[in-house]
Amino acid sequence: MGDLGLLAQELSDAVMAANTRLDSRFVQAMSNKDVEGAMACFIDSPDLVVLLYGKLLRGSAAVRQFLTEMFSSVRGVRLEINEVTHWSLGETVFAVGTATYEFEALDGTKSTLKECWTDARQKVAGRWVYVLDHATQIP
Repeated sequence: MGDLGLLAQELSDAVMAANTRLDSRFVQAMSNKDVEGAMACFIDSPDLVVLLYGKLLRGSAAVRQFLTEMFSSVRGVRLEINEVTHWSLGETVFAVGTATYEFEALDGTKSTLKECWTDARQKVAGRWVYVLDHATQIP
């Protein structure tokens, strides 16, 4: 984990397992082009903030619209989390990692996008959800 300061802590086994399941649900939803499954991984709130490759999305409605448009513009998506590190600060879990998206365009053309990302998660109404997500494309 490295030295993140005195306040940051490693996750308990239960919290780590819950956050690993959150990541798995998100990967599965994205790979299935499942808008509602992906949205279930985010807080349902106008306070949700997602920054993707320089584009700022505020609120659940904006993220849902982005995903709907993205999924309708491709035949297939495959997401893989390459690496991830989790830690907690108070009631918030932070994660930093890298991921790879493989896209198949409607015309069959394939492309790959690699990203590094940071997100914040909180337990809301009994389930862990992303409350902030920031991804940057990497070469």
